[in-house]
Amino acid sequence: MVDIHCHLLPGIDDGSDSWETTEEMCRIAAIDGIRHIVCSPHANDTYKYDRTKYDEIISELRERTGETLRFSLVATSIFL
Repeated sequence: MVDIHCHLLPGIDDGSDSWETTEEMCRIAAIDGIRHIVCSPHANDTYKYDRTKYDEIISELRERTGETLRFSLVATSIFL
């Protein structure tokens, strides 16, 4: 199963606030049968999109979670 919209990256937007929260979110996702998570940080006037930084965070995320989950990255915009 693939989660196609998850604010998993810590401290980036209104999603996870820490690595501990991110790791717990990954643990729960794996228990629920998720095998691939599309990390989708906001990209708007409030949250600037920094692909290089996010790629680095995804690399660390892979190191922290091992082979249990796969991750990809996409930007999302919210206009209120």
